[in-house]
Amino acid sequence: MGDDIDDIADTLGAVKAGEDLSTLPVTTVEDDGQMVTLRLQTPAGNVFAREFKRPPVWGANCDLKRLVDGLGVDHDSLETLEGESLPVRREVVDGRPRFELDFERITAESA
Repeated sequence: MGDDIDDIADTLGAVKAGEDLSTLPVTTVEDDGQMVTLRLQTPAGNVFAREFKRPPVWGANCDLKRLVDGLGVDHDSLETLEGESLPVRREVVDGRPRFELDFERITAESA
């Protein structure tokens, strides 16, 4: 029973009324040469990570390429994304908020 209440409290804290959750700031960028991990944080302090595999060929169907092209960032200097706010989509899955980068807005804003 206590765990259910804690889960509900966490969920409510993650979706504070009146907070704009259409963009979230990048708190860290980790790039080990093979994988790139972006960590974004909600106003309530919840963190979500989005991982990208560095492709051998930067084709149009590569999410990492779409991200760097849409944001106008060089693929070798992704650490410059720290502190930037990125467009996100939010949905609630199993009573918990889940965030995804909004690639449609990222690419539309660069056009």
